Amino acid sequence: MKIAMDGQELTLFKSFVDLSKRYLEFGSGGSTWLACQTRKEWVISIDSSLEWLNNVGDATRDASTKPLLLHVDIGKLREWGYPIEKEKESSWPEYHERVWERPESKTADLYFIDGRFRVASFVQCVLHGAPGAFIAIHDFENRPHYHSVRTVAQEIARANNMSIFQRPARIDVDAAQALLAKYRLEPL
Repeated sequence: MKIAMDGQELTLFKSFVDLSKRYLEFGSGGSTWLACQTRKEWVISIDSSLEWLNNVGDATRDASTKPLLLHVDIGKLREWGYPIEKEKESSWPEYHERVWERPESKTADLYFIDGRFRVASFVQCVLHGAPGAFIAIHDFENRPHYHSVRTVAQEIARANNMSIFQRPARIDVDAAQALLAKYRLEPL
């Protein structure tokens, strides 16, 4: 599968993926394929497009690690899994909430945010993830509305539009909850 990153972004991302043992991502694709190429305890990938998840499943069929692909129905979609109508808006938060019902989700050592609801997904990783876990977010630098996540986690590395954060040992729960409330229905 094609990995939609430039060379520097891919080098940074791959360095974290290669060291990861428990990988969870929001937004499936080339990143899922890459994560599955090395032996991991588990890989979980969430996406809003069932058709795309089927493609990812086909691409990772013979990989070292078989991913758990989770579909969240947020309604009719346009390209990149973006909802085109608000008919199912009440289900949109399931995209970034439902995975936390799985106990292993809270033990990931690397989270990757590259799908819908990026700010909300990021904040959920801060609220539920283990202290010290890494959170990578793609298309970060050129989308200023994502920069609000800097208020809840520390950026530790960057390559062009790929930023890596680390979940702090102590979090400001009130600030994180306020940020989540603001972005919980924002599919960008």
